[in-house]
Amino acid sequence: MVGFPRVNRRVVEASCDHDLKNPLQQRLYAIALGYEDLNDHEALRQDVALQTAVERDRLLASASTLWCFENRADRGTACSRIARRC
Repeated sequence: MVGFPRVNRRVVEASCDHDLKNPLQQRLYAIALGYEDLNDHEALRQDVALQTAVERDRLLASASTLWCFENRADRGTACSRIARRC
């Protein structure tokens, strides 16, 4: 929203329902189960077993959310986040 940066920021923050842990777990479990393509997540996000594995009782991240998650950072950012947690 042009002209309303604070309002826009609040709307975006309020609409985000995932932390970093859940999409990462979701993606890794799906790959381990043989679901490499992101489009598989449109069906997998409703899978109760995967929701249980990710410790989430609601729908998991959609394919588009996971795509944004995977493409939001470069290697340096990823390495610095990992180093901070260790």
